[in-house]
This record gives sequence, structure tokens and C-alpha cells, in this order.
Amino acid sequence: MTIPLVEINEQPRWIDVLQQQCQQLGRTKVAEQIGYGKTVISQVLNDKYPGNLSEVEKAVRGAFLGDTVMCPVLDEIGVNLCQQYHKNKPSTVNPTRVRLARTCPGCEHNSTK
Repeated sequence: MTIPLVEINEQPRWIDVLQQQCQQLGRTKVAEQIGYGKTVISQVLNDKYPGNLSEVEKAVRGAFLGDTVMCPVLDEIGVNLCQQYHKNKPSTVNPTRVRLARTCPGCEHNSTK
């Protein structure tokens, strides 16, 4: 009896999802949703991204796979939104953004520390 060979996909699931979303929505829309540029997406999909791949992975997981964190200011939010909030410049006009600007630097979820 011959056992059929199963093709093993060597790519992580999040890269497959990124690729699928790009095909469905286009790179511009995907870039907006994950908070990175189209160039980063191209580099990731072509295995040529020189930056921190785990940060891009978090953004994709938050935007398309439902990964969340408990934000001390906003409660449960997508990982991608968390990343975007702690990268934002502080605001003195919006009270929520002021609280985020004060809280994000010391937050356990902030990977830019």
C-alpha cells in the first residue's frame, strides 16, 4: 500500500493569510489595515524584509487573524491597533490619545520600548 504524499507548506500561516488578503483586497488596502507600507508587504512576501518580521506578523495577526491584547486604556483591541497606537505621535487635543500617550510607553504590550 502506498501512502499518498502530502505537500507540506513551509510558510507560516500568517504569511499565507497576508498573501490571500493581498489577492482579495489589494496591497494598498492591506497596508492600511496592518499599518505598514506596500513595500514592506512586498518584501515580506518575497522573503526579503530586513526589519523586525515579528512586528509585521503581529500586525497581520491582529488585522486578519483576530489576535488581541488587553489595553489598559481601550480594553480589548487588535494587536495591529495596539502597535499603531504606540507608534502614534502624542496628541494634546483628544483625551483618549492623551491617555494612550501617557500609558503606552510603559505598557507590557509596547514592543518599541
